[in-house]
Amino acid sequence: MVRMILRLRGKRHNRLLWAKSNQAFRNAFDRLVMGLGFHSRTYVPYALRRGGATYHFQTYRNLDLTVQQGRWACPKTARQYLDSGTCQLAHVHWSRTQAKRVLKYRLKGRDWRLRQKNGKLEY
Repeated sequence: MVRMILRLRGKRHNRLLWAKSNQAFRNAFDRLVMGLGFHSRTYVPYALRRGGATYHFQTYRNLDLTVQQGRWACPKTARQYLDSGTCQLAHVHWSRTQAKRVLKYRLKGRDWRLRQKNGKLEY
């Protein structure tokens, strides 16, 4: 997901990640989730913040850095996200097919050029 975001944004940090409407993003996100074999109710865009915070903290093991990266005003709020995200990880179960699709998508993503055209995410 991080690679996809960086490719969408490009080198200009002031550029919007998604120039279309919120609904267009939700629709593209739902198509991606369903294309990987999951239900769109299981993974929602809002979960990216919790999952991103959990991933960041588990990678760097530095709460202050995660708080800064996530732009939280209060470390207590970040801790709630991290605790909730970590608990949810214990309940995640992917089928073999879903895991293969995610891995294939992840590996292909290294070479994919992602862009928006007419409100749709193109690969």
